[in-house]
Amino acid sequence: MEFDELSNKVIGCAVEVHRHLGPGLLESAYERCLSFEFSAAGIRHEAQKEFEIDYKGVLVQRDIWQMKRDMSQMKRDMRQMKGYLSQIERAKRLVSCLF
Repeated sequence: MEFDELSNKVIGCAVEVHRHLGPGLLESAYERCLSFEFSAAGIRHEAQKEFEIDYKGVLVQRDIWQMKRDMSQMKRDMRQMKGYLSQIERAKRLVSCLF
């Protein structure tokens, strides 16, 4: 698979996940859905891939998601809360349409 073709598939998968979930949920939710889309598109991938960081001569293993979680905890929690409230509002509108 050529780089441009793979790039287009990856971006297409990410757009598909964002269309269905919208913003503001936990990264783990996006990760699982993106993994599903990658598998459906035939893209080989590994979730939570660890990598080494050379910090002052010391190799530290971290995964990308863990690094992101460690940054700006409060800001992330607020976005997450807004996302869940949005999902609750959608569910309330759906229930009100049913009854």
